[in-house]
Amino acid sequence: MYLEKLSLTDFRSYAQVDLTLAPGVTVLVGSNGIGKTNLMEPSATWPR
Repeated sequence: MYLEKLSLTDFRSYAQVDLTLAPGVTVLVGSNGIGKTNLMEPSATWPR
């Protein structure tokens, strides 16, 4: 199973974001404090 799309509205530092992800490894790169962790937090709360 893989994540195909991530859509966030009014979540932490994002007013609106829509990401379409390809199968395989995705790497988030950027300076400190720009919201990389904020993008991944919703997946941590999903049921396993």
